[in-house]
Amino acid sequence: MNMLWPLLAALAAYLIGSLSFAVIVSRAMGLSDPRTYGSKNPGATNVLRSGSKAAAIVTLLLDAAQGWLPVVLAQAFGADFGLGAGTQALAGLAAFLGHLYPVFFRFQGGKGVATAAGVLLALEPWLGVAVLATWLIIARLLPLLVAGLHGGGAVRAGLLPAGGRRGLAGLRRQGAGHGGDGHPAHLPPPREHQPPGGGHRIEDRVEEMSDITRYGMGQRLSEAAIFNGVVYLAGMVPEGGAADIAGQTADVLAQIDSHLAACGSDKSRILRTQIFLADIGDITAMNAVWDAWVVPGHAPPRATVQAALADPAFRIEVVVTAAQR
Repeated sequence: MNMLWPLLAALAAYLIGSLSFAVIVSRAMGLSDPRTYGSKNPGATNVLRSGSKAAAIVTLLLDAAQGWLPVVLAQAFGADFGLGAGTQALAGLAAFLGHLYPVFFRFQGGKGVATAAGVLLALEPWLGVAVLATWLIIARLLPLLVAGLHGGGAVRAGLLPAGGRRGLAGLRRQGAGHGGDGHPAHLPPPREHQPPGGGHRIEDRVEEMSDITRYGMGQRLSEAAIFNGVVYLAGMVPEGGAADIAGQTADVLAQIDSHLAACGSDKSRILRTQIFLADIGDITAMNAVWDAWVVPGHAPPRATVQAALADPAFRIEVVVTAAQR
């Protein structure tokens, strides 16, 4: 068999996989680059943190299609060039690697879950369906599991790793509000209270005082506190490095989603929101992201004011109070 055709098929599949649809769709829909907020991963899950479900769904479908299409093309036309099952598998692998290391986006790609599922759908449809169903079940049940375990022994036993919840696991963020000693809590806690390496379990960051549970305890502030079924979050400020107000707002709202889930709540349960803008002129752009994020029929009471924030790079800080489920 001529080796040129399999190599050309693999190259074409890699180039198709190198289309980072999370970035492309976000730009087309006027959203911030997903590499600048949340997990910084250019994938459908992180696009969802922008507050646009439509953009996330389109990204998911296109990411899956870029794994499915090269394999199907190899199946449909490969026989004319002497290409068999081996080339089909090679095309699927090349598309997957293209998604992980896209040549068009400085080799900084996503995790490839949807692309891999697309490859499996083309090679073995039932296996692909099973993988997608498993992923959807896990994606749906994991937040419920986190919420159900937030205050129980399983959390304190360290079943929930803190790596995925930076705000609760570590005090790396320059926080919000004022500490109990009257100093601005925007200042980072002393070094001895910062987790070395950022890899502690949640149990290391939980302190129970009577019927009050505090998460992310430092000398000056907690990341969150729960009392009588009410969750009180510290001020959330941008962590992802975005410079524009839309990107910073999406970043902060993604943190709120994560923190509320860890505390057994969600954005539909928010009781009160305070938003601090460094420039009140940003309110229109901020509202565009906010409106896409708020659950229809569950818009919470909200106050928005202009305020001097601790870091000149911060354009927004948000404080939320919410009821547990």
